[in-house]
Amino acid sequence: MNKKMYYEILRFTLPCLAELFLFSLISVVNMAMVGRLGAAALSAVGLASQPVRISTALFQAFNIGATAMIARYTGAKEYSKARNVIVQTIKFSVVAGLVISLPFFLFAEQIVRFMGAQPDSLKDGIIYMRFMAAGTVFQVIPLAVSSLLRGAGDSRNPMFINILANVINLVLGYVLIYGLAFIPSYGVWGAGMAATVSKASASLLALMLLFKTSLPVRLDKDISLGWDKKILKGIVGIGSSSAAEQLVLRSGFFLYTRMIANLGTVSFAAHQIALTVSNLSTNLGQALGMASSSFTGRQLGAGRPDKAVHYVKLLHHGAFLLSLLVSILFLLSGDGLVRIFTTDFKVIDVFAPILFILAVINPAQNTFLVYSGSIKGAGDTRWPLLVSLIGLIFVRIPLVFITIRYLNWGLTGAWIATAVEKYLGYIMLRIRFTGGKWKEVRII
Repeated sequence: MNKKMYYEILRFTLPCLAELFLFSLISVVNMAMVGRLGAAALSAVGLASQPVRISTALFQAFNIGATAMIARYTGAKEYSKARNVIVQTIKFSVVAGLVISLPFFLFAEQIVRFMGAQPDSLKDGIIYMRFMAAGTVFQVIPLAVSSLLRGAGDSRNPMFINILANVINLVLGYVLIYGLAFIPSYGVWGAGMAATVSKASASLLALMLLFKTSLPVRLDKDISLGWDKKILKGIVGIGSSSAAEQLVLRSGFFLYTRMIANLGTVSFAAHQIALTVSNLSTNLGQALGMASSSFTGRQLGAGRPDKAVHYVKLLHHGAFLLSLLVSILFLLSGDGLVRIFTTDFKVIDVFAPILFILAVINPAQNTFLVYSGSIKGAGDTRWPLLVSLIGLIFVRIPLVFITIRYLNWGLTGAWIATAVEKYLGYIMLRIRFTGGKWKEVRII
């Protein structure tokens, strides 16, 4: 049994990991290319990205509801209902993307100023935010399609979507940022354009895949385009707690970002690099969390909660061991890792102690994501909301304020506070999972 389960986990998780890594590569490539333009440009991209990500994260939270429903219906072999969930989710995604993008495009200058942009990064920050806003609708569609396909057990096609997006972003980004032949250098403007075009391409491919997939939930030309209030109510009902969780998480992160921006351009540039490295390292946990969510939902739909527990335990062990390996690689890399993103010695010096903290955070963050994925996949989204509320609002933010304002630990203090929050969140979610109440949630 274990051998078969390991094979299923690997078959599902490896494409997820590749997908997430490639998706993160868009940010990494942009950050590395923009970093060569200087600390001010690096800060501008980081500041402009954060507010838009808050709204996008809220939308992604509703994908949790759609994923849970798809997984249950697939496990129960009710494919017509699963198809209806797909149609409603895509329509919801388009509307949400348009609603999200408008205020960020219109009020880009006011938002970037409020974020704490310094004079040397204000102009580029406004430009980049407007590109981020314009690309929002193209970003939410492939995210929704990927969630739906994973809920039905397909993790390979979402990977192919991101391969296309990354190839376009890499080639177009290099040309537009630095210039080539008769094409001039556009700097941060070029980075924003490349990211937007790559997202639009991913959206087109994602929509095509819904009609081409070999899964029994494949759409056809005769699908109904009307709104289904019952399905929407289910998606919103399950996803609302996750949306509230993301609102708490991103709003707290907004305050967190503002406090760090006040440390100056150099510290904020180092912080952006740390976030990029952290996001790369947590791709492992996110991939295993996706697997945890899909396996949990499908096994509960099939009436096998005991098997769901077994899958999650295997995923947890894998996340812990692989995270330790990544942490060791971090420690062995020295300053070579940060030099990928910048050659500014001031930024490199500020980043040096953060790398050790990232290595400490990594095991807790990735195992946390496994438990969170399982609990959300079961439709139990309120507990992760509570964990986020306590961890970010009552632990991280106060500790960041104390370490920066009174202890003068600067950026290092902010990341120490983050480490404390991550380990507390892991402990709380482990208690919830062990208690087993998530097995009793009814969503269909």
